[in-house]
Amino acid sequence: MSAIPAILEESAAMHEKGKLPEGWEVVNLGNLVTITGGGTPRTSVSKYWNGEILWCTPTDITKNKSKYIKSTEKTITSDGLSESAAMLLPEGTILLCSRATIGEMCIAAKQISTNQGFKNLVCNDNISNEFLFYVLSTKKQNMLELAIGSTFLEISKNALSSIKLMIPIEKQEQHAIAEVLSDMDGYIDSLEKLIAKKKAIKQGAMQELLTGKRRLPGFTGEWGEQILFCISENITMGQSPSSKYYNSEGNGLPLIQGNADIDNRKTIIRIYTSQITKEAVKGDIILTVRAPVGKVAKATFNCCLGRGVCAISSNNDYLYHWFIYFEPKWNSLSSGSTFDSINGEALRKITLNIPSDEAEQSAIAAVLSDMDAEIEALAAKLDKAKLIKQGTMQELLTGKIRLVNVSPIQKEFTISEYMIILAIITRLFTDNGMKFLKHMRYQKLVYLYLVYQKATTRIFEKWDYGPFSKELAYTVVPKAENEKSYIATDNDKNICVGENINEAVENAINKGYYKDAEQLAGRIRYKKDTELEVLATVVESVKDLEISQKAVSLQSVKEYIGSIPVWKHKLGLEYFTDLAIDKSIKEYYDFFK
Repeated sequence: MSAIPAILEESAAMHEKGKLPEGWEVVNLGNLVTITGGGTPRTSVSKYWNGEILWCTPTDITKNKSKYIKSTEKTITSDGLSESAAMLLPEGTILLCSRATIGEMCIAAKQISTNQGFKNLVCNDNISNEFLFYVLSTKKQNMLELAIGSTFLEISKNALSSIKLMIPIEKQEQHAIAEVLSDMDGYIDSLEKLIAKKKAIKQGAMQELLTGKRRLPGFTGEWGEQILFCISENITMGQSPSSKYYNSEGNGLPLIQGNADIDNRKTIIRIYTSQITKEAVKGDIILTVRAPVGKVAKATFNCCLGRGVCAISSNNDYLYHWFIYFEPKWNSLSSGSTFDSINGEALRKITLNIPSDEAEQSAIAAVLSDMDAEIEALAAKLDKAKLIKQGTMQELLTGKIRLVNVSPIQKEFTISEYMIILAIITRLFTDNGMKFLKHMRYQKLVYLYLVYQKATTRIFEKWDYGPFSKELAYTVVPKAENEKSYIATDNDKNICVGENINEAVENAINKGYYKDAEQLAGRIRYKKDTELEVLATVVESVKDLEISQKAVSLQSVKEYIGSIPVWKHKLGLEYFTDLAIDKSIKEYYDFFK
């Protein structure tokens, strides 16, 4: 995991108040995603249910503790899908609850369908789904304000589409921001799991140590059952003072009335009273005796006791831990028609198993207290991590802090300029006897030219043969061929120079593009298609590793390639050797960097 604070720095181009950060734009959500709904197959038709297709409900989202959702309580069949409004959504879709729990969401970890309680967001090519997930998590209040309905609130497709978002234009910066926040989520998740594990260990330790099933080394004395009054005579039942003595100015003592005045097994201050009825001192065990019975805390200050609590004094913490262990068992003892409660007489007669040797009591208490201290320290780390994440989101998602090595300003070409670039690359790379460029070859060459130009490559996606742009394939090529006649294509989509190629070259020279293209041609003109594939794939991998602030090495590049579903097969190709990858890394830093 990244060292989060180490990878952030203040941008020299920190945006002025009221202005966008450089390289950012404001767009409507509807321009970034395709929004679809969901549906429910008829429940009376058995053949629609218990199939292989995940079917998500808002409850699945609220129960899920991860950013990604991998399973659902119910599944449907292909018949259920086709005979309902449900749709099969691709992996990576953001499932956003549009009713009831508006704004709650997860990212689909696999193909999935949903019921009608969702607006499902399928991201366009120019937006990272993880980045969008984090941005939308800050827009829940906005969604609630836009929701309408008499029976229940719901946000419509049009209202959701209209939500304005501030985003980096460069998709690589989106990925970098999302990765930082994902690392933070990973750290928070690991702490939560560790705390849960430590609590389970402590629960097991209480089960063994407080019943005598396991003895600590050096202790062999007898255990026996005793009533609480024989262990602690100092049991103080609470008595509520008159409300006219309540105050928030600090007059008198803090008033502890019940569970609302307890947090994380410690007393907290909500209100003071100047009429002191019954009193507890710092260190006493505080036990709730009504609605609910048996919640345990320690008095962290001298306080006044209301009738919903009592205080118990003890020579050591054995009783404190025993009451925590006994907490789930109170229902069998409490009584009352309106409120569950226990009176002082019944409380004093409670029996517990206890070692006769106070030294053993103290030793057991010390072991359990050490466990509590470890859990409390981890909980403090967790709270701090959540605060840091909240602050980091505020800074990163507004562009106030930019990530190291993510350039907010890169050359951005228009389609007309791409037509010129494509034409001059075709001209330069079809010299020396080569009459045409194959479809995949020109894609790699244009990509490498943009990297060399320090221009944005955000139009490129990861395809199995390297970075690939649909825009270049389906927009620029037809325009360059049909509108300008800069190039021509054959039936196999191979590209050769067109009748107006000289016009393209002249325009390229005037714009300063031709010299860079000549330098690129002089460097990689004779590379085979396989060598270009290795180079383009490695260059894209190294750029992403740099943005993520990860070390670049042969091993890290191979691991990155292996992490991309459409690329991982490359590592088994005969021309994707360690030597070829290492050579491409060096070439990137020697020539393209």
